[in-house]
Amino acid sequence: MGDCETMRNPQKGPPIFLGPSGHIFKKAVLDRQFDRAAINFYLRYGELPGLSLREFLSRIERAVVFETLVRTHGSQKETAELLKVKKQTLNWKVKKQHIQITKQIIKQPE
Repeated sequence: MGDCETMRNPQKGPPIFLGPSGHIFKKAVLDRQFDRAAINFYLRYGELPGLSLREFLSRIERAVVFETLVRTHGSQKETAELLKVKKQTLNWKVKKQHIQITKQIIKQPE
């Protein structure tokens, strides 16, 4: 999950992305970079003894869901929007992955 903004040329062409450092990327370039990063990550950490592809993907999914929940301060609605999934789907993933969300009271009512 990057901090990229999407811009679309209204006249033609695929969307382009503005990265956090101001660089402009085309979707194809980002796709290739993501694919390379994913395979390098898998080659480095995914070939652990006894770790299946299913378990590896489950761990990646849990990390992404968890970190996005942290970024949104536990808001499942915002997290679902960022991850582009339905809120019900996110809720199911949170339960399946045994992620516990607690809300903390900041201020007492007056």
